[in-house]
Amino acid sequence: MDNVTSDSDVSVGNSGSAGESVSKPTFRATKHKKDPFIDETRIRLVDRYKTSEASGDEWRYSYEMKLFWKGKLVATGRTGSMESAAASVALAVQGGYQLDKRWETNDELWKNLYSMADICCHPGCPEKSTRKYVFKKLYDKTCEYSKQNIPYRIAGSVEGHEFCDAHGQRGDCALDDANDNYVCIEGKDWNEVPVDPTKISK
Repeated sequence: MDNVTSDSDVSVGNSGSAGESVSKPTFRATKHKKDPFIDETRIRLVDRYKTSEASGDEWRYSYEMKLFWKGKLVATGRTGSMESAAASVALAVQGGYQLDKRWETNDELWKNLYSMADICCHPGCPEKSTRKYVFKKLYDKTCEYSKQNIPYRIAGSVEGHEFCDAHGQRGDCALDDANDNYVCIEGKDWNEVPVDPTKISK
């Protein structure tokens, strides 16, 4: 699911060498490589009191399961034991879209689960984005240099990330997700808004 993208109306680049026609590429916000399929899970015991003239009255217990991504409830389920619930949640997280019969999904939200347009690409953050960054270079899964994104010189689309104010500064340690590997095309650049420690997840 790492290559899921969403189109944006933002275009970058409009200049080239003398006499050269340069097409304006479309910006595509990509899912962050560290953003999991599901970033929050919940399991809780649910009780109910059953009454019946035929079989008698008693308390019944089940375990409610919920899956979230960026604060959105994307699937719910119920099963009969904590062990079964934990196993079902683990399989759901590992299996991606392949959920078993224990689960019910918000179909519209499920189809657009990784729609990244206007959402902060920082893993776990549900905030609206305030800036758009284009990658200068792209790297493969082995962390090897893959290719230049060349945001100002190619036709078609260019890839990047969108961030909110709290996550606009990316640091200098990573390869693709680093301050020096981005070109800011909309909003404030990373060095214009310092990290606010009060907004960092504990």
